[in-house]
Amino acid sequence: MKNYNYEGLSNEDKKLLELIHQSNITIKDIRWLRNKKRFQRYIRKYSEELKNKVSFNASEKPTNDVIKEKPIKIEPITKEDVEILDFTRTISLPSEEILEMFDFAKSLEVSNVEDVQIIAEKVKRKLRKEQLIWSVILIICICLFSSVAVYLISWQYENNKTKNLVAQVQNAARIPKKTSYVKTTKLGDDIEEPELDSSINFDELEKMNDQTKGWINVRGTNIDYPFVQTSNNEFYLDHSFDKSYNKKGWVFLDYRNDINNLSKNTILYAHGLLNKVMFGTLKKVVTEEWYSNKDNRRILITTPNGYYLWEVFSTYTIEPESYYIMTKFKDDNAFRKFLANIKGRSVYDYKVKVTAKDKVLTLSSCYDHSKRVVLHAKLIKQG
Repeated sequence: MKNYNYEGLSNEDKKLLELIHQSNITIKDIRWLRNKKRFQRYIRKYSEELKNKVSFNASEKPTNDVIKEKPIKIEPITKEDVEILDFTRTISLPSEEILEMFDFAKSLEVSNVEDVQIIAEKVKRKLRKEQLIWSVILIICICLFSSVAVYLISWQYENNKTKNLVAQVQNAARIPKKTSYVKTTKLGDDIEEPELDSSINFDELEKMNDQTKGWINVRGTNIDYPFVQTSNNEFYLDHSFDKSYNKKGWVFLDYRNDINNLSKNTILYAHGLLNKVMFGTLKKVVTEEWYSNKDNRRILITTPNGYYLWEVFSTYTIEPESYYIMTKFKDDNAFRKFLANIKGRSVYDYKVKVTAKDKVLTLSSCYDHSKRVVLHAKLIKQG
């Protein structure tokens, strides 16, 4: 601690010492504050409490001019007051600012020192409680920020992993130009018919995943992937084609279906991802642009045993339900009712006739946080 020579102090420092002394603050009260902002907060709270508890004689409050002319008495100033003055230097508070902060002390008449000590302790408890609250808030914010950061890192990692895996899969399958459409003929209504792409190497795909069942291509979207199937509809919601854990999942066939022995309703699922992989672009099927291109209305599914060509007859969005993903029906009348319902939901009229003899392909994915986007097509050719 710096040793002050009282007589060598400037008038400004002497005025400050007098105010410090009148305020009855001790070095013990403030040493724990450590920085300017805490010190300012403490003085403000301390002055408020003092004014509520001790005498406050506003009529005797001297003006600044009087203070300047009034001779300053050093006698009541204690060594502890000097320590407080020295403390204000360590937290870089200028004398003018300190004078302004301690101005309240000019008009205080303290009659009971014990009361002042109680007030000081009360203020310290309040400030420590505030600091604790802010510390907890800071910790919560740090935890939230860390959680968000971890989530974003994980999200980007899984995106990159899926993207790389898609490239590996397409390379292994030897898909030219990322499409299964290699030739076209005409199949009514001047709509191009894609033929079977014999270049898909299912042997290599099955080496990567023995649950590979086929390949689906939907024109006008990015959907051009192999699909898989397991004994449930949960595993591939958070596992990728290589069966590694990945929240992006993969395209999978409903476990109730058999791709080689089609049921009335064959269903494929995948997540509608924001980065437009898996079924991320399926939501295009409810747009005017996609609908207006008639070539988009043919969907090709290729399997190791052949292919299926489907014609779209309904596209829509709907809240999650189990109705449109039924695979078995009591009789033809129940199936006709089903067809009428799902066709009636369509946002566009595809002018395609469906009957109880038809077999349906259903694609289902997330449209947003509360809805699904659904596409239905009927089988028109297989080979």
